[in-house]
Amino acid sequence: MILGGKRYCGKTTELIKLSNQLNIHIVVLNYRRKDLLKYMAKKINIKIPEPIVIKNLFEYQTGRQNEFEKGILIDDVEDVLSYLFKSPIIAMSSSQMLIEMPTHDIRGKNHIPELILSSEEIRNVLNYYKK
Repeated sequence: MILGGKRYCGKTTELIKLSNQLNIHIVVLNYRRKDLLKYMAKKINIKIPEPIVIKNLFEYQTGRQNEFEKGILIDDVEDVLSYLFKSPIIAMSSSQMLIEMPTHDIRGKNHIPELILSSEEIRNVLNYYKK
């Protein structure tokens, strides 16, 4: 699934909640974003597996294949792809389900929006893509 929307609408917060519910790592572009993700998770009192910086992903996976059988989550996928391809991403297509996030700006708000999809719906989506 792809969570789409404008900046500061809750996409990363949603990934943090998914990471917690599914016990799946989030891959990020750099250490600054890793620290930000950990800070955000702590701020909303949600425990997540250690986020992984993309340049360390393959090294981290060595000997830990079982951890990644469930999949991974990627924060700001266009930045991660740009890093991998060493080129700006102009456009992308995907067969993944697109979930458009609400357009409200959540910066500075203490309100934590409810997870857009229920745990059962998330598992159904994941099972669909495993077929």
